[in-house]
Amino acid sequence: LSRSEGDELPASVSGFDRDHADSHESQRHRFPLDRVASLMVVAWIVLYYGFMAPSAIAGQRYMLPIYPAMMLLAAVPIAGAMRAGERDHPRRAHVFVAGMILIAAAPSFGDASSARLLAQRDTRLVARDWIIENLPPGSRLALESYAPPFHTGDGFPMSQPFSLTDHPLETYCGDGVEYLLLSSLNAEHYFADDAERFADERAWYERLDSRTRVVARIDGIGDLDLHHPTIEVRRLFCGSG
Repeated sequence: LSRSEGDELPASVSGFDRDHADSHESQRHRFPLDRVASLMVVAWIVLYYGFMAPSAIAGQRYMLPIYPAMMLLAAVPIAGAMRAGERDHPRRAHVFVAGMILIAAAPSFGDASSARLLAQRDTRLVARDWIIENLPPGSRLALESYAPPFHTGDGFPMSQPFSLTDHPLETYCGDGVEYLLLSSLNAEHYFADDAERFADERAWYERLDSRTRVVARIDGIGDLDLHHPTIEVRRLFCGSG
């Protein structure tokens, strides 16, 4: 399209220029809002993590509220790189997309392994089956959190503190407890963390071998959080020794 000086542009062309200019102006004014939104997302992640990280509460599930925000932040530069690649280097853009697919697919191997472990019968249920089949009905149990689940209808009277270390062995003897059900999820916590903080709990475990005998042990499987712990069923001896 050519024109001599003084000629007017066709209405359709001049209209396109105005729309194009308006689009750039709109983008220019919208950019600060995008930046503010990004800063708000970053602030949410930092504040929430800063609040939760020092607390005694453990577990990745408490970080779930910030995962979507982190994904959004990660998606922004990725989408920008893809747009720039498609515009300037289409072939490189295809390689980039293939690389992102491979990176995204990598965790699926771990997911498949975890799914395989979760598909197996949990060690707590295996231990429960063993107890029902092998212990005399009416035997009194003391079980802690993350131990095999039992209910009053199962025919086994039970005590159920959060951790068996909450009470000395003499207390269980006084309650008529015959068997202790222990979970490695509790023991690992006491022996993995500060020794001074859990000195009493460690001392409780050190007395077990002299006052109890292992009658069943179901070994843990894998390293999934809160799944397939090692379960011990111990016979409690309540004598002078």
